[in-house]
Amino acid sequence: MNERTRGFGSRPHAITRLLMIALAVVVATGCMNLESTLTLRPDGSGEIRERVVLSAQMAAMMESMQEQDTSGTGDLSVFSEESVRNSGAYSGAELASVTMIDDMSGKGYESVYTFSDIRDVTFTPNPGDVMPDNVEQPDVDDGPGGGDLSGMLEDLDLEFTSGSPSTLTIRMPHDKEQGDDAGMNADMDVTSDTSEMDPQEMRMVKMMLRDARFRVAIQIDGDIVETNASHVADGEVTLFDLNFEEMVRDTSALKSFMKFGDQENADPEAISGLPGVKIETQEKISISFQ
Repeated sequence: MNERTRGFGSRPHAITRLLMIALAVVVATGCMNLESTLTLRPDGSGEIRERVVLSAQMAAMMESMQEQDTSGTGDLSVFSEESVRNSGAYSGAELASVTMIDDMSGKGYESVYTFSDIRDVTFTPNPGDVMPDNVEQPDVDDGPGGGDLSGMLEDLDLEFTSGSPSTLTIRMPHDKEQGDDAGMNADMDVTSDTSEMDPQEMRMVKMMLRDARFRVAIQIDGDIVETNASHVADGEVTLFDLNFEEMVRDTSALKSFMKFGDQENADPEAISGLPGVKIETQEKISISFQ
């Protein structure tokens, strides 16, 4: 039944724009690791695990700036458990736990949300609600929903049918309006001409991005019977994965990726072929599992 669905064809802009917005968030925050995984069981219940970590170097720099601004008073943490608990993320799911992270990897948190019916849940990864106040958010005029990740991922629609097997259908983001690409490129300066960078500048870019990652995945708690998803391993379906640790090892790959934002008709499949990049380029994905 899962005939391979068509790709985006003449509508690649939504995926390309999403990737560039993700890059803008990573660049603005400096080595930010953003990962969100939804685990689904055959009965429709499951959990969402979100991990947001700022690199240790950037966290120390930000805390130093906060200390100067507050004259040594107040909470100097870049993240707070209270902000995570008050974020209201993942409507329809209940926050089960928050674990603050402060180790060699950096500072941040891991939160777990549980749900009894995926049909009641809005799966829209958007760590911007709990970003530290002194992290500059990228200014992207991106049409409906604004220029943050939630504005793009609001089209990440999930449909679930319980049965034997159960079926999860995922509809990937698509363009609602035409002609808004120019607005994105004008407002988001993350595609500077890397060909003009000298070796020292390129080393600085690699240093800044080496620990950065943006990842969204679906983990199936059961056996996958059939799927047309492009990236499946150990029961996990990857929707987006920008792993800059892998990408920065190849200077040409990094340059190629950062140039995509200047291309009105950038091909998402070509982007996905770069080291460290996995994206689902199909418009509709089906996963049958039991």
